[in-house]
Amino acid sequence: MLVLSEFRFVVLLLGLATFSGSDASNGDRSNIASFRVVNVIPNSPTLSTTLDSISIGDVSYGQATALRNVAPGDYSLTVSYVKPSGAMVKTVDAAPITIRANEETSVFLMGLIGSTILKVVTKVDPEMTAASTTTL
Repeated sequence: MLVLSEFRFVVLLLGLATFSGSDASNGDRSNIASFRVVNVIPNSPTLSTTLDSISIGDVSYGQATALRNVAPGDYSLTVSYVKPSGAMVKTVDAAPITIRANEETSVFLMGLIGSTILKVVTKVDPEMTAASTTTL
């Protein structure tokens, strides 16, 4: 259960996903989308995220990966971490994610390690730009 301070943090991060801006673009951006992962799991170690076999990045509690350009389509999201013993643990294993053209998709990792909940938030953005994102 979220306490008030965690709730405020989630609301702040939802605002980040909903209102993060992008500049107008001169080129045809009809086949581009953006994607990021936000970690709001308070008991999590640093998590490694992959979209299909593409590394999205590592993300600690309270952080987000960089917003990245990806081709629209259906993907599988995997989130894992390494235990102190060296064993890799998948907290999310191949969760289906659909990314649509001209949308920013943010996946929020919520809950606790061992009972992770995914919340997908999208923002339609017909003028997406690559100026502040990294292309996969």
